[in-house]
Amino acid sequence: MNPSQAFWTIMIHIPFRKKESSGSLRSKVRGASTSPSSSNHHGDSFTRLARQGDAIAQFNLAMMHMRGEGVMRDAAAAQHWFEESASHGNIHAQRQLSKMYFHGLGVPRCMETATYWTRKAADQGDPDSEILLSQLYALTAKDLRAEHFDSALAWLHRASEQKKPTAEHTLAGWYYTGFDGGRLARDPEKAFEIWRGAADRHAESRCHAGELMLLGEGVEQNVSTGLEWLRLAGEENPGNVAVLEHVKRIANEAMERAIVARDDMNDKRAMIWFEVASELGNVDATLAMADLHYESKEADGKGFLIAAEYYKKAGGLGSAYAFRRLGTMHLRGEGVLEDVVTAYDNYKLAAHLGDRVAKCAFQPPEISTTDSLFHFNTANELCPSPSVSATPSTTTTTKSKMLQKLARRSVKNKALFNAMTTSAVLTREEIFQRGQQARKEARYLEAIAWFKEAAAQETGIYPDQHVEAMMILGIMFGLGQGVDVDKHEAATWLTRAARRGHVAAKAILGSMYVNEGEYEMGYILLRQCVDQGNGEAAYMLGMNYWHGNGVKEDAKEAKRWLNIAIQLGYDKALQDLREIENQTEKSG
Repeated sequence: MNPSQAFWTIMIHIPFRKKESSGSLRSKVRGASTSPSSSNHHGDSFTRLARQGDAIAQFNLAMMHMRGEGVMRDAAAAQHWFEESASHGNIHAQRQLSKMYFHGLGVPRCMETATYWTRKAADQGDPDSEILLSQLYALTAKDLRAEHFDSALAWLHRASEQKKPTAEHTLAGWYYTGFDGGRLARDPEKAFEIWRGAADRHAESRCHAGELMLLGEGVEQNVSTGLEWLRLAGEENPGNVAVLEHVKRIANEAMERAIVARDDMNDKRAMIWFEVASELGNVDATLAMADLHYESKEADGKGFLIAAEYYKKAGGLGSAYAFRRLGTMHLRGEGVLEDVVTAYDNYKLAAHLGDRVAKCAFQPPEISTTDSLFHFNTANELCPSPSVSATPSTTTTTKSKMLQKLARRSVKNKALFNAMTTSAVLTREEIFQRGQQARKEARYLEAIAWFKEAAAQETGIYPDQHVEAMMILGIMFGLGQGVDVDKHEAATWLTRAARRGHVAAKAILGSMYVNEGEYEMGYILLRQCVDQGNGEAAYMLGMNYWHGNGVKEDAKEAKRWLNIAIQLGYDKALQDLREIENQTEKSG
C-alpha cells in the first residue's frame, strides 16, 4: 500500500472521537431527548458556553452546525467553531479540521492547512494524529523541502516506535525506495528489519518481508521461509485486496523468472521458481510443475505420483487441462489407481470446463471443414500401429486407376448415375449390398456412390447398415480406394459412425488421432473401445506401449494389453506378443 492509500484508509477508519468525561456536554447530548425543543435548548446552551470560550462546547456546537442538529446546518459556522475549539487546544477539533481541509469538506482543499492542524494534534501526543501527520508528509515527500522532509521522517519514526503498523509499513517503504537529493539513502536492510518487526501486526509488512527473503534483498536469501510468509499472508487475509494483489504479483514475477531459467536451460533454477509461483496460486506454474514431473524419468513412478498431486492442485484452481490429465492418468494407472470410473469423472469435470479433448470421452468431436488436423494426407493412414517387424510404408498416393478409367468411359459413367437416380425404388439393404459388391470387384468409385446413398438413409429393416456405410466410407477415403487419400474426409465419416455407436469406427479414429500426435484424444477413444469389447483397440494400445508412441515405452504394459486383445478375440495380437516376449527375454 502506498502512502496515499494508507492515509485515506486511516482518514476513513479512525473516527474523530472524544473521550467521555463527567463534564462532557457532548455525552449529555447523546443521552438527551432528540425532540426539536430539546435540541434547541442544547443549542442555546452550547452557544452560550462557546461564546464564553469553552473548547468542548465550541467543538460540540461546530458538530451540530455541520450536521444540522438543533441548529441550522451552516458549514461556515461549523468551520468557525472548529477553529475556535482547535485554537484552544482541542485535539478532536484539530483532527476534524485536518480531515475537512484534506478532503475539501465545506472548505477549499488545502494540504498545507490539513498538515498544520494535524501537527497541532500530534504535538499534544495524539497517537492517531502522529500517524496521520507522517502520512500527510508522505503524500508530498518528494516535493518537501529538506527541513520538512526531516520532520516527516522524524514523525514516522515516532509513530513506528509506538508500534503503529501503518507507520512502520510506510517508514520501511521509504527506506526501501529511498529519496533523491540525498534526503534518504536506499537501505533494503533497514527496510527488511522494520517490515519483519511489523509482520505479526500488519499483513502487507509480512508480504514485503517475505518478498525480500525470497529474493535475498536486504537479507540472506531464504526461499522456503519467504515463500511461507507470502503464502500465509494470502491465506490469512482473504479479504485484503492489497495483500492478495501483492501475492499475485510475486507469483507472476516468479513465473517469469522460471520461464527465463527454462529458456536458459537451467532446469534446476526453473523448477525452484515454478514451485514458488505454484505455491502462491499461479495455475500455469502448477501445470508446468505437473508436466515436468510427468515427463521426468524418476524411478518407481515417483514422477507420476508428484505430477498427479500438482494436477489435482491445478484442477482445484479451475484448470480443465489438469482434470483431463488426471483422467488419462487414471485410465493408464500412472501414479494413481487405474480406475475407469474415476477417469471419466475427471473427464466430465474437464469437459464441463470446456476442454475439447475431454469431451471425446463421451463423444468423438465433430470434424469441421476448417479442422487442419487431418488435412495433410499420406497413404495407408488407417492401418493400425505397426507390428514389431513392420517397416513404414513408402507408397506414394496417386489417383485411382478406377477413377481415371471411369472418367474416360462416359457411357458407363452415365449408366452408373442413371442407376443412382433410380435408387429410390431400391431398399437401403439393396443399396448397401450394391456398394459391397462394387467394392469387392474393385469398382471403388461406384462403391463410394452407393455407400454415400446408404449412409444418407436413416430408416430400414437393418438400422445399422447406414452407420456401417459411414465406417466403410471412412476406410475407403483413408486408404485411397477410388480417390486420393483424404484423411479429413476419412475422419469425418469415421466420426459420424463413431458418434452413432460404431465401435470399430471409433477404434480406427482413435488410431488416426494417435498417428497425428493427438495422443491423449486417441488414447481415450481406444480405451473406450476396449471397454466396449474391441480387441483391435487393445492391440493398438499394446503396440503403442511397445513403440513408445504417445506413452513411455513399457514392455510390461504392452504385453498386458496384447493379452487383453487376445482374450477379446483379436488373434493377430498373439504373434506380436510372442515376438515381444522373445525380444525381452534376449535383452533381459
